[in-house]
Amino acid sequence: MYRKIEFRFWDIKEKVMMDWITVRQTAFNRGDMHLCYDMMGTNPNFIKMQFTGLQDKNSKDIFESDIIKWKDKTAVVKWGDDAGGFIIEWAYSKNQHHELLTCDIACECEILGNQFDNPEFKVI
Repeated sequence: MYRKIEFRFWDIKEKVMMDWITVRQTAFNRGDMHLCYDMMGTNPNFIKMQFTGLQDKNSKDIFESDIIKWKDKTAVVKWGDDAGGFIIEWAYSKNQHHELLTCDIACECEILGNQFDNPEFKVI
């Protein structure tokens, strides 16, 4: 089975989201291929987000830190160590506050933005 492995990065200093193609092109233009290694490593200036392998109902790729609308919930996509996969998490409630991100949820949800570009979206 084929699954696309892809990342995007939030540049903390410049406050800009970069996809992998932009990172590679920037590194090439600067003549600094170590930039790619830095971003994939533990460079504190970049936040790395992985593609979940799923798309929303509008065929947009879903990444970690995306904010989605699903049913009556606004949730953020995160990696869940305990779940062993990507989860969606919304504001805490008495019963439940997260769910495993499945194909069924992905095809019903809509990406509203991400935590960095759209801080005005609150996880409710």
